[in-house]
Amino acid sequence: MLYISTQFAFLQVLYHVFSELSEIGEQNVIAVDIVLGVVSFFVVVIGSLGIGTLMGLAGAFSARFTSHLRVMEPMIVVVIPYLAFLVAEMFHLSGILSYVLVRLNMHVLLLACVMGQYCFVC
Repeated sequence: MLYISTQFAFLQVLYHVFSELSEIGEQNVIAVDIVLGVVSFFVVVIGSLGIGTLMGLAGAFSARFTSHLRVMEPMIVVVIPYLAFLVAEMFHLSGILSYVLVRLNMHVLLLACVMGQYCFVC
């Protein structure tokens, strides 16, 4: 699943780079523009991974303290990944990649926090 998300991030960067290069014009493209296009792929992937990791940790941390509020657990599990998707898309990063990483982080940490108890995620 992470491979497919990385592939989507690559396609997203290609789309943005080619749209910018078409606006510049064929005669005005220089080598720096191509290098910036390659660098932007790594910026998108690393930025999406960073947003996904931070939001996943924030979601697992906040879910840790809601064991007495059963209504909040499903809301955290649904809202935090969607929020990570929106934040990543707001900065023109890969929302799908950040969503997948949030779900992976939250799943592992939530299972460790509530092992043996009833939980919406389990």
